[in-house]
Amino acid sequence: MSEHSKPKRTAGSGKQTKRQTQSVMPAGSAAERRSKDARQIISDLQRKLNSSEAKLRASEERHSLITQAVAEGVYEWDVERNSLWPSARLIEIFGFEGRELRAGDWNELVHPDDFPLYRAALRDCFRGITPRLDCEYRIRHNDGTYRWI
Repeated sequence: MSEHSKPKRTAGSGKQTKRQTQSVMPAGSAAERRSKDARQIISDLQRKLNSSEAKLRASEERHSLITQAVAEGVYEWDVERNSLWPSARLIEIFGFEGRELRAGDWNELVHPDDFPLYRAALRDCFRGITPRLDCEYRIRHNDGTYRWI
């Protein structure tokens, strides 16, 4: 074996060593990229949420202005949640001030003679036979009298 082909010895150890080369990436770089990506996603979602909230506020403001401007009372019935939202004007018309009006209360307020017609019209609406509830019936005012709607 020639001098050039012998493995080199390290000083003081008497053992042979081989040189190794490795490509080393900075620690945490993949984690840092994921963290940056997550921050970007969160930032994008926050912008979308802010935009949606602004649109919702504008829509609610328009709805409020419309319900204040019309002379009629308006109510919204959320069938899935079985909740009722009566407008301030509807509360005024029927004398419901200071009374919480729930969806279940509405049926009790319908005049007994009108209830079958009201129920049939409501059923037709739910079944898609009519596009909206279109029915004239009487509702009991807070003073005990009935008013047509």
